[in-house]
Amino acid sequence: MLSKRAGFTLIELVTVAAIAVVLTALLLPVLQRAHEKVWDASCLSNTHQVQVAAVLWAEDHGDVFPGVDKVWGALHLDPGTLVCPLARTQANGYVYSSLLHNKPHTAIADPARELLVCDGAHEATTVPTFTYDNVAYSGRDLLFRHAGPRLNATFVDGHAEALTGTGGLPLEFRDAPAAQCEGVDTVTHGGWWAPPPAGAVYGHKGYILCNWNDTDVRSLPSGGYVASIDALGISGGTWAGTPCDDPRALINPTGGLHAASYWAPTAPIGITLSNPNDTAIHTLHLYVVDWDSQGRVLTLDVQSTATGTSVLDKPLPVPDSTGGVWLTVRFRGAVSIALTAARGTPVLSALAFD
Repeated sequence: MLSKRAGFTLIELVTVAAIAVVLTALLLPVLQRAHEKVWDASCLSNTHQVQVAAVLWAEDHGDVFPGVDKVWGALHLDPGTLVCPLARTQANGYVYSSLLHNKPHTAIADPARELLVCDGAHEATTVPTFTYDNVAYSGRDLLFRHAGPRLNATFVDGHAEALTGTGGLPLEFRDAPAAQCEGVDTVTHGGWWAPPPAGAVYGHKGYILCNWNDTDVRSLPSGGYVASIDALGISGGTWAGTPCDDPRALINPTGGLHAASYWAPTAPIGITLSNPNDTAIHTLHLYVVDWDSQGRVLTLDVQSTATGTSVLDKPLPVPDSTGGVWLTVRFRGAVSIALTAARGTPVLSALAFD
């Protein structure tokens, strides 16, 4: 006669329970990551819809982006579009870039780097300045709320990114000290000089000579900065003793002479701009010229004087300075700018600061 089994033994139940616990532990992270990917995709889709609405609004209004005082009402977005899956209690979990306030589309130099909307929060203020809800005025208004942590953002050109840092954003939204190289200006190079009382200024942008007739400009005209220009790592950087005869250099039409330059034969040229308490954004223009045809290949980098590390996404290469070019750097805080020559001697002919 066969005996009937009454049920599971305690050991079997414990084994099944243990297996269930292990499977749950293995599956939960997978399910969590799956949820996060869905939330990220939904959030990026939201920011993209805001970008499309803003661009269409601009096309209907003289190609000018909406002002910060009316942007969220003007775009007429579905309320659900403004809800980030990770901030469901907020009617609007995004911020619009204040840099686009009534800005013409044609005035945006690099749409792929110009932030339009991203994760963030900002409550309107009246003091010390008047601000509006859900508008990004600085990096403090951005929220890295997604796993990583990451910030979902969409740019003027329409592409969306999940950012792990502020390096790819406009300078206004980065932490101080910060800097970015605007690029090489080959349009306004060379050949302009304004005699006193205008001072050592040339070009329609108001550039200032570093050196003229052995007189060094070793301080900047505004911004409260303490500035020094020297060769990094050596003491032998030299201001040319007499104006050079290179026709591509900067010309004084009154005397027909060319401006002298600062050069460092064995080290980068360093320009230290030291004022950690200044949070305003300034612009520094540097004029370089390959005055003796050495085939100079230059690189411009900007470092924090506090940490000694670069604050740029990548240094700015200058492959050809034969005809003289302007290099433009926007920055704030205490920074050190290094001009290095991979081939030839780095030469700095002039600078301007605002």
